[in-house]
Amino acid sequence: KKNKVKHILTEIKTTDKLISIGASTGGTVALEYIFSNLPKNLPPIVVVQHMPEIFTLQFAKRLNELSLLNIKEGEDQELIEIGTVYIAPGGKHMQLKRVGASLFIELTNEEKINFQKPAVDPLFFSVARNVGVNSLGILLTGMGKDGAEGLLKIKESGGYTIVQDEKTSIVWGMPKAAIDMNAAIEILSLEKIVDKIIEFSIK
Repeated sequence: KKNKVKHILTEIKTTDKLISIGASTGGTVALEYIFSNLPKNLPPIVVVQHMPEIFTLQFAKRLNELSLLNIKEGEDQELIEIGTVYIAPGGKHMQLKRVGASLFIELTNEEKINFQKPAVDPLFFSVARNVGVNSLGILLTGMGKDGAEGLLKIKESGGYTIVQDEKTSIVWGMPKAAIDMNAAIEILSLEKIVDKIIEFSIK
């Protein structure tokens, strides 16, 4: 492990927090960087990376090898837990549903949204609905506008929203679309995004 992982979090004050990340073109590299630099014991993280079926499973396995977190493909009706990252499987939309105090993953087979399946927007909409003020939404490098509207919904629900800056993005389409909609509270480099995730998790 790189010694850049600043401090291992031993406990989380609240389990209500949730981090959601959307990415497309260039996102695999960005996600590898983020997850190889994060400590364990973080709040649950849900991720949509535009990718076809089978590839998402391989990608989750690769990330899991790079990271102190437990990283896997999300499964339908799975309970989300601290210290775990859930990658949306290719060919399905991934959303969250709340049952009492617990959050579960819901996979659906609806039409493509923004030409994508999985799409970021359905996940972000469900985060805004079910987590709101306790959520951190992050939109990374990617082509098109998927995730921009969803990020705005997270912001409107009281969550904190970040987009990747142009300099560290391979394609600055999705982050720019979110900025144009006034969905982003902060525009940060990849390195600063790592810091923000840690800060959000411990405060």
